[in-house]
Amino acid sequence: MSPEEMQRTMQFLLQQQAQFAANLDSLSGKTDRLADGVIGLTAIVGQLIVSQQETDKQLKETDRQLKDTQARSAEADARLTEQMRETESHLNMLIEMFERRHREDEAPRPS
Repeated sequence: MSPEEMQRTMQFLLQQQAQFAANLDSLSGKTDRLADGVIGLTAIVGQLIVSQQETDKQLKETDRQLKDTQARSAEADARLTEQMRETESHLNMLIEMFERRHREDEAPRPS
């Protein structure tokens, strides 16, 4: 190989090495930005997890309150139904007494 060819080969190798170093720097910067992005996403996911856990707690509490309210409502409905039966029974007795009294008042009296 002539000294001129050797010089060109060395120049080519130096250019390739310089290009490789530039590409490596560029990739390093991109890798750093990607790492920052991943760190940011990780923080967002962490916040989402915390938010989801809080939502789960709130839903469980709301569900418990709803079940308690439904149970109290069912108890109140049962008491109201019983009170309605008692009222109806009393009204039936009152109607019966009124009808009996009415029949007695309209019955022909012996002269």
